[in-house]
Amino acid sequence: MIRYYLMPLATAEINGAPYRAPKYLKSPVNPAGIQCNRAVRDYGLIDACLVAADVTDQQHAALVANNDVAGAPKNIDQPIGDNLDRVRAVLEAFRIPANAITTQHTFRQLLRYIAGLFLFAQTYHALHGEALLDSPAELNTTWGELSVPRRNKIVEAAAKHRYYVPAQHTDWPLRRVLKHMADQWGNTPIHFGSARL
Repeated sequence: MIRYYLMPLATAEINGAPYRAPKYLKSPVNPAGIQCNRAVRDYGLIDACLVAADVTDQQHAALVANNDVAGAPKNIDQPIGDNLDRVRAVLEAFRIPANAITTQHTFRQLLRYIAGLFLFAQTYHALHGEALLDSPAELNTTWGELSVPRRNKIVEAAAKHRYYVPAQHTDWPLRRVLKHMADQWGNTPIHFGSARL
């Protein structure tokens, strides 16, 4: 069954080059990891990823037993509800803005938001060769406080997706700007191999 996970990326040097892969899944980085079919979206150069994995119940239990892995329920169309505090804590630990997430959001909406943000971060990485965020604390930096070169880089990445950047809102913290970027993916399907959000 396809299950969704947020987990760290692990890095190793393979054949003289850096190689990143989901920390707990089988790869050259972790040959002893869980073997399964999966599709992965990374958070640009930030060592976090969203994984759609075809796993058994036993493999799922092994994955979520790790403190740095969060798994969505089987029914991703149910609301987050009482899980809100945990969801927000997990997202913030991975540098994903979480303050706008509410109990009324479904896990599907949450996964689409994460995937949309990661797609934006991948574009930023491809254009500029750097991470979208330097630290979790940077989420609270306002748009006006960012350096002009950094703002221009975000605007350039947004332009690649034809996203609108609310540049006039200099008081918006970066967390709000990034949520705005992620949400502009809209209702366009996000494909993960055979899975789709």
